[in-house]
Amino acid sequence: LFESQERVALAADAATAELAVHADRSERELEQVLQTAEMLEQQVDVETMKNKILTEAFDKERDRLIRRAAQAAATSSNARSPRSSKQAIVPTEDFSSSLSLVSSPESRPRNAGRKSSSETGNGADNVRDMTLKQLLDTIQALYDSKTEFDRKCEEARQPKETMQQHLVTYLRKQYG
Repeated sequence: LFESQERVALAADAATAELAVHADRSERELEQVLQTAEMLEQQVDVETMKNKILTEAFDKERDRLIRRAAQAAATSSNARSPRSSKQAIVPTEDFSSSLSLVSSPESRPRNAGRKSSSETGNGADNVRDMTLKQLLDTIQALYDSKTEFDRKCEEARQPKETMQQHLVTYLRKQYG
């Protein structure tokens, strides 16, 4: 009887020691998981801040380019001839009005005292009127393409293109 009690006590002691080892291991693993979670949370905060900064820079650059394109279009349209209010570069309040960046052949009378685009070599006969939404969608597609291309360049550890270089690449890819 004494021997069986002694065996039970030894087994209990061994089980207690094994539980203590498992508890210590579990505590270390839990501590590692918590440290990793804290590091990941810090990384998320940093990446969120980077994303916010990039988004703000992107929005500012997009707005600047839209204003610049509108100014350039207004300057080029003023140099050719005055336009009606429907063809103005600055949109009306309803934003669905048509932006006429370059007048299309259908919207201008033949022999209106101007040289044709084939005579001037600027290819304006291939240009079409765009709504403000179409223009903004095109600009957004360009920015999305640039963002994706920059991401691929980072992954491949290659230098990024400037927006001007990417615009040429994008237009060649889209329109040949």
